Amino acid sequence: MASSSSTPFVRVESANCQYTESTIESTFQYHTTRVVETERGVTVRPETTAYQFRTQTKVPKTGVLLVGLGGNNGTTVTAGIIANREGITWRTRKGVERPNYFGSLTQAATVRLGVTERGEDYHLPVKDLLPMVNPVALTVQRHDSDFDVITFRTFHAEAPPSNDFDVP
Repeated sequence: MASSSSTPFVRVESANCQYTESTIESTFQYHTTRVVETERGVTVRPETTAYQFRTQTKVPKTGVLLVGLGGNNGTTVTAGIIANREGITWRTRKGVERPNYFGSLTQAATVRLGVTERGEDYHLPVKDLLPMVNPVALTVQRHDSDFDVITFRTFHAEAPPSNDFDVP
C-alpha cells in the first residue's frame, strides 16, 4: 500500500468517478439548506452545488520553502523528514526508538471507508486514499529575510544592492 505509487490503492466504482491514464476525475453534489428569516416566519430552501475534482495519479516532486529554517519549527520539520528518510534510530532507557509520523494527519490518521461483506468496519490510512507525496520525498529549501543575511549574501556574491534596503 505505498502512497507514492502512480496507482491509487482505492478504486471507486461509480458513475461520478472516472479514471484515465493520468487522472482521477470525480463529481460531487454538495447539499445544504439556505434559511431565510422574514417577518412572516422562516423559509427553508434546499440548495445543491456541483463540484468537479481532478487528481493527477503521478505524484510530482514537491518542495517546501521554510521561512526561518534555523528556528524551532523549521529544524523540527527538517529533522523529522531526514530521520524518517534515513531510518535513524536511537536508544533510550525504554529501548530503541524509531521516527514516525504520529503527528501527521495524512501519514498517521485513518478513515472509515465503509463496511466489508462480513459487516466489519474497514479503515484505511488517509495516505492511501489518493496519490499524495510521501514526506520522505520532500525537498526542503529555506528563505531567510534577515537583513544581516541578505546583506552578507549581497556583498559575498558581489551583487548590486537591492532598493529594498540601504547597504552600509
